[in-house]
Amino acid sequence: FLASLRDVTAEHKRQQKISQELNLARDLQKATLREFPPATGVTVRTVYEAVGAVSGDIYLLEWVVPGQVFRGYIADVIGHDIAAALVTSAMSVLLHEAAEMRISLAEQLDWIHHRTLKSFPEDFFVAVAAIEVDLDARQLRYATAGINQFWQARQGKVERIAAPSLFLSVTENPDLCAGEVELQPGDIYYFPTDGLTDLMKQEETGCFADFDAGVAWLERLAVSPLRRDDATAICIRIEE
Repeated sequence: FLASLRDVTAEHKRQQKISQELNLARDLQKATLREFPPATGVTVRTVYEAVGAVSGDIYLLEWVVPGQVFRGYIADVIGHDIAAALVTSAMSVLLHEAAEMRISLAEQLDWIHHRTLKSFPEDFFVAVAAIEVDLDARQLRYATAGINQFWQARQGKVERIAAPSLFLSVTENPDLCAGEVELQPGDIYYFPTDGLTDLMKQEETGCFADFDAGVAWLERLAVSPLRRDDATAICIRIEE
């Protein structure tokens, strides 16, 4: 009996330690996610909810030219366990390095792709979207790998924009999608990961025409009991 009691006590302590370490990992993940500072001409809001203690999603927002050009990145590592969280940490480093490069978004994703091929485990694939908003040139540029759609709302009309592409690390040469959109005052853009898009019904996306309502809807989806994956989104409004 005493031996069994010692085993139960030891297992309880082990589970407590694992829980504490997961909570620490969760806090460290959240600490790396910085909100976009208020700026003239654009409003950026984010949605972020892990399905478990730690997340396989991450995002990055930063100015390239303060007040003129900013970049946003969103990445979704397949899985949402401790291993996925570790791969996400590595992706965070790669995204920060790529963000400092003065090359196109597609070239950045190509650079990240070849580094993931060398260093990531074979069964870990990553979906990424890179976004560049140039307020001076009035352009939104994007490149995607595995994040195959985003949404635009313009003058009350909501449109799904397809961006077919493959995850990074799947093949030797990345299959990317890149493009650009001419910005108009009042434009709204939503870039969600699969944790959100899997729950979205096309008839419900009409709320995207109103920025606050669209973000609020994504926030509700992010805490839905039906959700089975990490949920992250970058939401952008070009001010009038």
